[in-house]
Amino acid sequence: MDPDDFRERLGAALAIGFVSFVGPFAVATLVALGPLGWSVKASLIAGTALSTTSLAVVYAVLVETRLNATSTGKLLMSACFVTDMCTALALSAIFITPNLWFPIFPSPTVRPSCRPSSSAWPDRATTQAIASSRSACAWSPSRC
Repeated sequence: MDPDDFRERLGAALAIGFVSFVGPFAVATLVALGPLGWSVKASLIAGTALSTTSLAVVYAVLVETRLNATSTGKLLMSACFVTDMCTALALSAIFITPNLWFPIFPSPTVRPSCRPSSSAWPDRATTQAIASSRSACAWSPSRC
């Protein structure tokens, strides 16, 4: 995933990722609750399991079709990341039991001072060079 592209198209990535999680989650959860007669927790787990996206599969398809270096491919990767984050948040919400330690555990994660500096991420040119070299390797291993 290209961090610069993710920041530039954050709204689109969030919208696609959120909708691609919520749609299947709602349908699967309601089907499990209604016609199948499952418990609420089992229905929520089923909804979460059936709404997640395999980032590895999406990336493999994008590489095979040479879309991984395109604007559309980068947006799809960003949206898959958002979908995976929604899955992690849903699973946390289903299984967490808040207690005294709960507010302390996530605090290092959300503190701004804990975020990596922008120099920790490769710039756009480096990211594109890596993506194109991977794409060349996928299509012609003898050039790698």
